[in-house]
Amino acid sequence: MKYRLFALVVIFFSVIPSIKAEEADWLGSIVVRKDNSFSQEETKIGQKAITDVSASNVAEVVSEGDSHLITSSNARRESQFKLRGFDQRQTVVMLDGVPLYLPYDGLVDLGNVGTEDVNSVTISEGIASVLYGPNAMGGVINIQTKKPDKPFSLSTWAEAGEHQTYYAGETLSLKKDVFYARVSGQESDSNGYRLSHSFNDQRNQGKGMRSNSDRRYNDLSFLLGYEPSKDYEYAFRYNVWNQEYGIPPSISSTKPKYWRFSEWNKEDYSLMSKVRLSDNLKLKGNVYYDTYFNVLDSYDNASYSTQNTSKAFHSTYDDYTLGVNLLLSLDLQKLGTTDFSFNTKYDNHKEQANFGQTWSVFSAATYSTGLEHKIKITDKATFLLGLLYEYFDPEEANGGPKKPAIDSFNPQLGLSYDLDTSSQAYFKVGKRSRFPTLKELYSDRLGNYRPNPNLKAEDAIRFDLGYTKTFLNGNKIKINLFRSNVSNLIDRKVDPTGVYQYQNQNVSKVVFQGIELDPEINLLNNRLVLSPYYHYLYSKNMASDRVTRNLAYRPNHHLGLNLDAEVYKKVFVYLNIDYISTQHYENPDVSNMWQKMGGYTKVNLKIEKKIKDNFSVWLRVENLFDRNYRTEEDFPGAGRTMLVGLRYTL
Repeated sequence: MKYRLFALVVIFFSVIPSIKAEEADWLGSIVVRKDNSFSQEETKIGQKAITDVSASNVAEVVSEGDSHLITSSNARRESQFKLRGFDQRQTVVMLDGVPLYLPYDGLVDLGNVGTEDVNSVTISEGIASVLYGPNAMGGVINIQTKKPDKPFSLSTWAEAGEHQTYYAGETLSLKKDVFYARVSGQESDSNGYRLSHSFNDQRNQGKGMRSNSDRRYNDLSFLLGYEPSKDYEYAFRYNVWNQEYGIPPSISSTKPKYWRFSEWNKEDYSLMSKVRLSDNLKLKGNVYYDTYFNVLDSYDNASYSTQNTSKAFHSTYDDYTLGVNLLLSLDLQKLGTTDFSFNTKYDNHKEQANFGQTWSVFSAATYSTGLEHKIKITDKATFLLGLLYEYFDPEEANGGPKKPAIDSFNPQLGLSYDLDTSSQAYFKVGKRSRFPTLKELYSDRLGNYRPNPNLKAEDAIRFDLGYTKTFLNGNKIKINLFRSNVSNLIDRKVDPTGVYQYQNQNVSKVVFQGIELDPEINLLNNRLVLSPYYHYLYSKNMASDRVTRNLAYRPNHHLGLNLDAEVYKKVFVYLNIDYISTQHYENPDVSNMWQKMGGYTKVNLKIEKKIKDNFSVWLRVENLFDRNYRTEEDFPGAGRTMLVGLRYTL
């Protein structure tokens, strides 16, 4: 498999010098919209919005910048999200069009991705375009990095708060004739965070500082580009993320885990190019290589100093991914536009469960090819047809029985209609799939799970109906209705053999449906912008052998308000009020009984003074009212957190 991918890389780059390139859409974009058709499917968070909330990582960007996502911190202290009921393992995260994930479990902690080199984040909440490739059953998040557009640019910022907490970042950009370059870096250090003053002592956690909540982080991003003309562009991007952090234990479990990531390292290498083959034919490509290395230590007790008991271990992952993405665009003039995509990747996971043990190796290859055709059938109506074929081929199962190859065919249809010059409606229906991860197939999860190499792909039939209206005063309204019928959902069930506790099985049928209301109100000549939102989600487990109809951590109601106001001369206030209703969860300490977790409201505030156009200072307060809340039961969030910061650009 590795040699086949290498051959594709050679073929791809051997043709680049002999052909020309395309117009000015950034290399990291996948779906380039030439009009407003189907634009309601996506939400784009731009550089201004990221800077306004002083987000230090992408988890904070999507949490405050896009109300469609519900973010949470799980038992492993990973920032995860849900999108219209789908969890993160069913959603693709990309960095400049390259899948960003860990090869073994298919997830990425967005809290580990800094924002210093991020230009925008685009969230595809609806039925993702087939051009994004495989596994995007629940949607897509594409993070696009900054491209230099000035001869010289320098930006630096810093924040500091309690408990020796600080964040800092810097970006230097250069552009000279046909070359451009950018270097970005970010680091943070914290001794941990404090819990709410209303938190009461629990079995494994007292008042005050959250146990084992320290974190040290740094990243570096480098971009070098060559653009001799508007018809040709070529770039190399390198990213590295390093960190060490503690994982706070459950506050009341009788079997708490005392875990720390003593090493967490991810590197990403990407060669990007876009070219024009003819007046009507364009090619965009991306060849990437990712590595991931971590060391997870489990300790005997809360001293985090000894590893002598049976629950202690020193687990090491050493993974890599090699892949190629190609996108060919054909402009057929009055017959519309046709895009062809080809994606392939090879995932290799190597792990050592404990000191001195032999290494286990698992690997798989994934391929997909897609076609998307858009045509204006009238002056106001645009029709879309999408076809995607996906193929998953496990290649190594540590010498044991490997899963047979499986495939999936995913069609979609859409119609976008301009009701007038300021309003638009669209309808889209399609099928999307997700292949099981290597972890779901082969992991015994510390001896608790029976591996299941016969898992099938998850499938979802999705329906989206949307409407947008822009008024003369700049006010907007966006309404979306959706339904997803999910089959073959991979879920945890009791092991039928009784040897293990659980096994992953394709057992569940699930329904997600709901409505989203997203108005935007501009007042006082845009000096005050109000963005209230209300999202309703109905989720139901339809499996015949279900214990309950509930699904874990899927609240029915999500509502709130984003406020952006200039309250005085160059004094700005940014406010986010977010309410999450009651959720259900399985309690492992009470025989996995289903219980309720109360809803909560969280308020974040930032006050900024722009002393000059290129210099500003601010005060930022997270959890303003010091609520004792939790996004996952037994893992409370941080109490009131205050930070002061400054930014200077040149």
